[in-house]
Amino acid sequence: MPYSADLDDSEATELGRLRTALARALREVLAAEFVLTFVLGLGVAHFHEHLVPRPHGAPKDAPWWQSDELLPRADEREVADLARRLAQALEARLSPRSAMPRAKRAARSETSR
Repeated sequence: MPYSADLDDSEATELGRLRTALARALREVLAAEFVLTFVLGLGVAHFHEHLVPRPHGAPKDAPWWQSDELLPRADEREVADLARRLAQALEARLSPRSAMPRAKRAARSETSR
């Protein structure tokens, strides 16, 4: 699929859910202030999306496109550890139970006591 406009409604919904879960996981695991998301790509028609954590304390005048340069460099072991922690955070967020709205989970929890 070349562009985000080519997503059908179901794909767009799932991508939005995944994007939000991943942004939250990145913010949690990296203790980021927030996560930038953008779709960028010219030249070869294909769809991919970038999620770039913006660290706390980043200079306010640092341009968005330099956000990744503000992050610490990591070696192979650190990247593997980050991938493991992100996978755990995503698994918790994308499980069927986590997809249930908070109010419904709370009500279900109350009735199970």
